[in-house]
Amino acid sequence: MAIAMGAFLALAGCSSGGSGVKQVAVTIMPQKYFAERIAGGLVAVNCAVPPGMSPESYDISPASMVAISASSAYFKVGTLGVEVNYLPAIESNNPDMKVFDTSEGIAPIEAVCTGHGAGHGAGYDPHFWSSPASAKIMARNICNGLAEIDPDNAATYRSNFKLLEAEMDSVDSVVRERLKRVGGRMFAIYHPSLSYFARDYGLVQLSLEHEGKELTPLTMKNAVDTARANGVKCVFVQSEFNPDLVKEFASEIGAEVVVINPLSYEWKTEIMKIADAVE
Repeated sequence: MAIAMGAFLALAGCSSGGSGVKQVAVTIMPQKYFAERIAGGLVAVNCAVPPGMSPESYDISPASMVAISASSAYFKVGTLGVEVNYLPAIESNNPDMKVFDTSEGIAPIEAVCTGHGAGHGAGYDPHFWSSPASAKIMARNICNGLAEIDPDNAATYRSNFKLLEAEMDSVDSVVRERLKRVGGRMFAIYHPSLSYFARDYGLVQLSLEHEGKELTPLTMKNAVDTARANGVKCVFVQSEFNPDLVKEFASEIGAEVVVINPLSYEWKTEIMKIADAVE
C-alpha cells in the first residue's frame, strides 16, 4: 500500500504545472473559504476533504492527490487525522511545496477526545476554526503564506485579508454580545468540536464521545446526570455523524437536537447558527 501510494504521488508530481495559475491546497472547507476570500481569484484553492466527510478519517482520493501535488503550498490545520496520515508522503514526494501551519499563534486546548490515535496526534484539540478569534489567526497565516509564495500580489492578499478580518471581528462582536447573557451555560455535543467557541464565549462543552467512542450505558448515564444537573437544553451533532446517536440522550434530558456543520464552507452562517442554538 505504501509503495503504491508513493509511486502514485511520484507520478502525480510529474504531472503538476502547466496552467500558469498558482494552486494551493487546504485541508477543510472553512480554510477554503478563508483562502478564497483572501486570494480574490488570483489563486486556485484545492480542498483535501470534500463536504460531508470527516477530516479525522478521510482517505484522500487519487484525484485530490493529483491536485495537491500541483500546489505551490499546503495550508494545514495542525494535526487532523488526514494531515497526519497523508502529509508526510505528500511532502516527501513534493519537496518544492511549502507547508504552512495555520494554527500557529493559537493557544491550544488540551484534547478532550483521545481515542482518535493519529487523528489528534499532538494531544491538543485541532478544531480552531469554530472560534472567530482563532479563525482570524488562521486567515492571517494563510494571507502571510500566500504573500510568501506570490510576493507580486502580496498587497492584494493583505487588502483582502483586512476585509475578511473585519467580517470576522463583526461576527465575534455580535456573538459575544448575544452570549454574554448566558455565560457559563453548558451545551452537549456528540464530537467535541466547539471547544474554542466555548472558551471564547464562557460556555461549557459536554462531549458525548468518550475517548473517541460512542456512548455506552455507563457514559450515557454519567452524561445524562451531568446534563440534567446543568440544565442542558441543546445537543449538537455534526452533519457527518448520524443524528440517531444523540436522540436517546436528548430525549432523556428533554433537550433539542441541533444538526450543525462546523466543516461547512459557509463559515459565518454556521457560527451564527451555533450561537442561535446556544442562546
